[in-house]
Amino acid sequence: MNILMITTSYPRTPTDGSAPFIAAIAEGVAKLVHNVHVVLPHHALLKEKARNGVSLHPYRVPGDD
Repeated sequence: MNILMITTSYPRTPTDGSAPFIAAIAEGVAKLVHNVHVVLPHHALLKEKARNGVSLHPYRVPGDD
């Protein structure tokens, strides 16, 4: 199953404390062999396109550096 999650907050690095529960939900669903895509705000610290089976899709808004 393809699953899309849209969020305003997501851990920017694996050790970031910002909204770890969102990452836990996404990764838990991915472990059930689903394709999980998360749309989240762009951040310079977010370098990965995927993490722990979750595809990350950052978006930019006016004013982003």
